[in-house]
Amino acid sequence: MKTTLILQPHFDLFGSRYSEREEKRQHGKLRTQQETEEAKEKLEEEKQRKEEEATTKDKIVSNM
Repeated sequence: MKTTLILQPHFDLFGSRYSEREEKRQHGKLRTQQETEEAKEKLEEEKQRKEEEATTKDKIVSNM
């Protein structure tokens, strides 16, 4: 009983995962699995595009 009373003000810390709290803070809500996967795919595509641009710039510089 004493533990319950002591921890009651901090229940929100134990009632959700840290990652869920961070996601809510960053996005304003919990994203669905589909939204998370789409975000990952978008980041991967952007990373590949940047790598291709860097490779292209390196080729142009080496041809000069």
